Amino acid sequence: MAYSLFYVGLDVLPHQVAYEISGCDQPTGRRTARRAATATRPALRARLRSAATDPVLPFNGWGDLGPDGRLRPGVRGTSAFVRDDPARIPGR
Repeated sequence: MAYSLFYVGLDVLPHQVAYEISGCDQPTGRRTARRAATATRPALRARLRSAATDPVLPFNGWGDLGPDGRLRPGVRGTSAFVRDDPARIPGR
């Protein structure tokens, strides 16, 4: 999803993870989710305050690709799925 957001022109921040928020369909799950959400609020507030100045995730843009759809020579891949060194491609 982060790549999709980047390619439509949005800056993408590193993920903010909140654990144990799901499971709200049972009374115990609701209590656990409520506690988890309450515990996460300070970190989320801090993240929202700093969002405008936080560094964004790096992505390779269209200009980094050659006509064959591969990274141009000298361009580093920013993802484990984009290989910048053919020697690191499995099966090669």
